[in-house]
Amino acid sequence: MHERYDALDRVLKGLSAQRVFALAAAGVALVGLLDYVAGYEISFSLFYFGPVALAAWYADRRSAIATAIMAAGAWLVADTAAGHPYSHQLITLWELSVRLGVFLIIGLVFGALRAALERERALARTDVLTGVATRRAFEEQFEHDLRLAQRTDGIFTLAFLDLDDFKQVNDTYGHTEGDRVLRVTGDILKKSTRVADTVARLGCAGPWRQWRSPRSTSASGPSPFSTRRGLPRRRSTRRMRLCTPPSIAARTPPCSG
Repeated sequence: MHERYDALDRVLKGLSAQRVFALAAAGVALVGLLDYVAGYEISFSLFYFGPVALAAWYADRRSAIATAIMAAGAWLVADTAAGHPYSHQLITLWELSVRLGVFLIIGLVFGALRAALERERALARTDVLTGVATRRAFEEQFEHDLRLAQRTDGIFTLAFLDLDDFKQVNDTYGHTEGDRVLRVTGDILKKSTRVADTVARLGCAGPWRQWRSPRSTSASGPSPFSTRRGLPRRRSTRRMRLCTPPSIAARTPPCSG
């Protein structure tokens, strides 16, 4: 059951906002038809939540609001066509306003929840100090790139960079300066890599670097091993002259089989 949900989730995420909105509109129309067939004595308001939530989760805020308005309108049409008698038009207007308000709240809450989850997911995949990928993000990307290389008979390169004697920096100058060294290192690594490359920090002072080239090692962009030229053995700060020589180990693993 969980696998089916994941498959459906991937399909919906692959659709454009316009297509998701079209699906939500079709859902509103279907629920409205069922609402009319069931008659005004049986409430179908709860089932309008589905299309509204769909638009809010997989489309955008405007689509959610538009779907909520359509859902309220569909309810009004179905209720009126079914012959629901009201003693005064203001009561009809009140019922419409209440349902519209509830549908809007559902859409906005689902949209806010979706945005919050996306932010949390991004934070979980990004190292707060250096701005590079975390271990979890690296492992996911590595598994994806390895499978891609195996399927396309391509190659990629893994490289591990470690700042030698980094503990002495923290012991001598404090963790504030040590954090600055890590931030500078992360900035240099990000600026010296290509869009398809992945830079990640796995430990205290050792960012992993993964360069992906599905077909060949001559892809456009700077050579990953030229980055060492961008990591100076000595770097001056306002408080000290720092010596953090990097050690780099690289390997191009076999991708066949």
